[in-house]
Amino acid sequence: MRASGVGEDAERVGRPPLATRIAALSFMLDAGFGVAMPVTLSHLNRHGGLPTTSWGFTAFDGPFAQLGQEPFVALGSALVAVLTTWEWSGREVLDRH
Repeated sequence: MRASGVGEDAERVGRPPLATRIAALSFMLDAGFGVAMPVTLSHLNRHGGLPTTSWGFTAFDGPFAQLGQEPFVALGSALVAVLTTWEWSGREVLDRH
């Protein structure tokens, strides 16, 4: 008699496999950063500082923000470019299947 594994339980209930759920979570988190970064860069260019979130902390504050405005804009733009490329290539892979 085999013990029921996590994968078998997921199939029985109709949920997608764990790897698919982890990939979906990763995509949602990456998409959140990809959407928020252009807004943050726009705010930085208009006001000279990073925006404050609804929860009271400064968005994207950390070691990269300490480098100054120009390096932060370059790194933020690179992040958006990488996430956009990743999203686009993911769509092409899905379209092939």
